[in-house]
Amino acid sequence: MKRMAGVLGVVLGVFALFGSGKSVDYGDWCPKGKSLGKDIYVEGIVDYEGKNWCKVVVRTPYSVTEVYYTPDGSGEKVVKYKNGKKMAEIELVENQVYLRLYDKNGKVVEEIKSREEF
Repeated sequence: MKRMAGVLGVVLGVFALFGSGKSVDYGDWCPKGKSLGKDIYVEGIVDYEGKNWCKVVVRTPYSVTEVYYTPDGSGEKVVKYKNGKKMAEIELVENQVYLRLYDKNGKVVEEIKSREEF
């Protein structure tokens, strides 16, 4: 439960970084270098798993969280790392949500898929 609260806090921080969620000018959908303090910043457009995403990085003394999103909302992903190892991942794919938890070796130990599409 603590992991989920931490990930949700990161998502709220990203919304604060980009504003109220009003319509986005797709010409500036990933403002590289924009930051909210020293711990949350936009790294820019990256190729992740064969798709262009905007990558936002959130650093805390305990973990690093990467938030990926597309300009049209077709993909969203939040990945949390601790000591350089992937610990948790939330992914929105084709109107389904997946939550994956990883062990200290990076192996998926639990995967939860939403029952309903939205």
